[in-house]
Amino acid sequence: MIVVDDHFRDGSSTLFQQWEAMYYSEGLRVFLLPKKMGLGYVRNKALELVGYHYVAVLDADIELIPENFHQLVKAIRETDATIVFGNLITVS
Repeated sequence: MIVVDDHFRDGSSTLFQQWEAMYYSEGLRVFLLPKKMGLGYVRNKALELVGYHYVAVLDADIELIPENFHQLVKAIRETDATIVFGNLITVS
């Protein structure tokens, strides 16, 4: 997992760095930008840095239900899609 911090002023940079120190061996990487660059730059930078076949982009206002992540990967594999998005919510 990578986190690209767009020069947030809410103190989250410190938290991200602490998490990276704790979870570095498990693959967490944090990149702190020197100044606010904007969403487009941040997403492009993250895609440049990541070295995986599948990428999930989450912003502060997006929530991905962890139990549904496998459905997104399954959709990519079964349809050879370039991109998938969304969440599956079931109500019983």
